[in-house]
Amino acid sequence: MDTKFYKTFARFLTETADSLRNIHRWTHYRQIPEHERESVETHSLTTVWLAGAMLAIERKLGAHALNDARILLAAALHDVGEGVIGDVRYALKIDPRLKDHIQAIESEHVGKMFQGFPQVVRDAFAAAYAVESEKSLDGRFFKGIERIGYILYAVPQVKIGRTEFIQVFGHQHQSLLDMSKEFESVRLFYEPYREYVEEKLADYETRRHCDDG
Repeated sequence: MDTKFYKTFARFLTETADSLRNIHRWTHYRQIPEHERESVETHSLTTVWLAGAMLAIERKLGAHALNDARILLAAALHDVGEGVIGDVRYALKIDPRLKDHIQAIESEHVGKMFQGFPQVVRDAFAAAYAVESEKSLDGRFFKGIERIGYILYAVPQVKIGRTEFIQVFGHQHQSLLDMSKEFESVRLFYEPYREYVEEKLADYETRRHCDDG
């Protein structure tokens, strides 16, 4: 096999890690100082660890036929496109007017990143990257991993007074309750924070109605 394919992959390892290290998340949250913002590289690593923990729970229970290897690779790759297009706000990612266009643009760039890989590697990476946008069992489980990750990041921020992160609770709470019915690992990881999240959401709604009144 032509060694240039493997050289292309080695270049991807170095250049992509460097680019993700320099892209930061939560940039539209004004209460978090710039030097404290999570890098996409750090987010990707912690998502792999979280995925590994949640997969271990699901494997122990034996309730689902999840593709562990695909999901773990997806955890490492799911934001790799941000090394090219930068961090995209969550509100834009879920906006029905924009989400398909954003996904198409990011997928196009990621496809180009994988283009020079050996075919077997390209196929594995492309299949893993596709998990995030699927409604399959793997796709639903991966969404649970992502949503738990958002909560694990947002709760400490709210606890130190960065109240704008309560909007993360609003985006994730009901979906996590629904996912908890299908995936025990989602329920177990969310349960320690559920009551706190519900209290903060209730307080927020009370203040909002008072302000409107």
